Amino acid sequence: MEEKAQVGPEIFEPAQVVVGMTRGPGHELVYINAAYRRVFGDRTLRVPLRDSFPELVGSGFIALMDRVYGAKQAEQVSGVRAPAWTEDGSRDRFFTYNCSPTVLPDGTDGVLIVAMDVTQSVLETQQVREHSEEQQRELNRYQALLETVSEGIWLANADGTRWWSAMDPELENRDPLQWLAETVHPDDQESLRRAWVSAMRSTPAVFEHGFRQRSDAGEYRHAVARAVPILEQGELVEWVGTTTDVEEEWRATRRERLLAAAAASTEAASLEAALTALARTIVPELADECGIYIVSELGGHGRGPTVASRIVGIARAGLPSLPVPRRTEHPIGELTAQTLAEGRPRLLTFPPGLPPHHVVPEEIETWLAEVQATSLVLLPIDVGGSVTALATLFTCAPTASLGPETINLLREILDHAHAPLHRAHRFQRAQRVALTLQRAMLTDPPEIPGAELAVHYQPSALAAEVGGDWYDAFPLPDHSYALTIGDVVGHDLAAASAMGQLRSMLRTLACHYPADPARALAHLDVTINGLSVTELASAIQARLTPGPGGWQVLWSNAGHPPPLLIHGDGTYDVLGEARHGADPPLGVDPSVPRRNQRTTLRPEDTLLLYTDGLVETPGEDLEDGIGKLAGIATEARHLSAEALCGHLISHAPPTGDDIALLALRPAPH
Repeated sequence: MEEKAQVGPEIFEPAQVVVGMTRGPGHELVYINAAYRRVFGDRTLRVPLRDSFPELVGSGFIALMDRVYGAKQAEQVSGVRAPAWTEDGSRDRFFTYNCSPTVLPDGTDGVLIVAMDVTQSVLETQQVREHSEEQQRELNRYQALLETVSEGIWLANADGTRWWSAMDPELENRDPLQWLAETVHPDDQESLRRAWVSAMRSTPAVFEHGFRQRSDAGEYRHAVARAVPILEQGELVEWVGTTTDVEEEWRATRRERLLAAAAASTEAASLEAALTALARTIVPELADECGIYIVSELGGHGRGPTVASRIVGIARAGLPSLPVPRRTEHPIGELTAQTLAEGRPRLLTFPPGLPPHHVVPEEIETWLAEVQATSLVLLPIDVGGSVTALATLFTCAPTASLGPETINLLREILDHAHAPLHRAHRFQRAQRVALTLQRAMLTDPPEIPGAELAVHYQPSALAAEVGGDWYDAFPLPDHSYALTIGDVVGHDLAAASAMGQLRSMLRTLACHYPADPARALAHLDVTINGLSVTELASAIQARLTPGPGGWQVLWSNAGHPPPLLIHGDGTYDVLGEARHGADPPLGVDPSVPRRNQRTTLRPEDTLLLYTDGLVETPGEDLEDGIGKLAGIATEARHLSAEALCGHLISHAPPTGDDIALLALRPAPH
């Protein structure tokens, strides 16, 4: 048994620690020192400890005193909360109590209590524990976030030369260049590398770059990498980033863009232009090459082979040049013919550079072998209720092969393009009819003894080869010759039809009034008004009579650009003023009198009659255009009449308007 210490309580009076003593099993408080009184306040002596310190009841401290007194063994308890006095008043503090058995001077047993203030230590420990618990909660939240997000989260060191992945342990301490080579599409590796190196140099607030990344299934999918720099005291220590799969969003955006582009082909002036626009929509978004063929004859069922001509060929940048479309008709293979007959797309995949034979022309097959083509879609194109065209789409290694999803998107594109393609096809058929009609009416000029006559007609490139310009030249009953130039407003079938009517009527009236061009135009004006021909027209009707002093020219101008007289000495005359030398156009007011004008055409002079497509430029004055034409004609006056016409048309303003031109030059004596 431990020997009891016999001490007097007065020795603890100057001590800085809290000291108290109790007597007997009821723990009668017999002594507290000055430090005790400063910390806990003065307490009543000669009463049980529970009465003097009621705040200790229920805290377990009384039970501790019972054990020390009964077992005569010292015990310690730490972090006990108790009210204490401070400069700010009473508030709870934390103490460590050492309780030891003792013998009082009167020989009775008691307990010596020594208390040390450990509030600061307890609070610091509590703060550390709370901070640690908060860190653990943050870690738990972060781990839960990793488990719920689809993004790949990764870290990189400050200079970006080593990466770590929270989602992919295999990326641990990985070299980025090796990762690029193994997972990023070859076409995207260099741009991603340059963007990352640039970010390492400039440290942007956010790094972001899109690329294609190979999935576990081996397909390339669109992804976006984003990263932010982590700074400590202004120094870059690492990067935290995510890699997000955006394939579905990218496909949705691409679909909307392609459908809008397909619908935009409504602006095409011809079926060929519409199909070319369609091919440019497909390449390189969906395929590496697109060829389009016009089906001129659909074979099968005893009708002979299917015949088509290739009119469009578009390949993505970086591939060898495609053979130029020959536009010549040729039979196509049985597989392609069957696809056209069924009217449904067909997908073919094959080893790189080994396309099936006889699906496309031989020169295209050779090209496909060179570029290592791997897949093909045959896509019939329905225009106007029948299969009129065929699109062939190829991909080349390393581009992924075409698949069902691409075919479905192609079908949507064709659905969006069907209406404009149909309109273009219908318009093109009308163009061909109008052009055939127009060219049939623009007959070859007659041979004129003693003069060189040349005529040229150039259809409108922008108006799909249909216009209202015309020329005419024919002998008159009195052995003179008539020259006519005219222009019906518009570029459509109605304009071409009106042109044919006016040309025929004016030819008849000119023969009826050979010596009076103005009268012929006046009667034409009355006639078209009575026939309700609503299209406005301009025209010049001229009568040429040979004579000893040169050719006499008598003409009348109904609102048309004035004739030009190019002299052999390098000068020229505008016959009648550009704005005021002409009578009103046809179809305006048949009651207005029309005038004849005269001039003489001498040997080596050239008379030019032309339509406004040769001189008119939007935003420029008509006189300026006529002056430019006269200057070009004067410089080229040494050319033959035929060559001069070709030269003038080659220098026409780039407006795409149709042009008619006549040149008459008397032969030298």
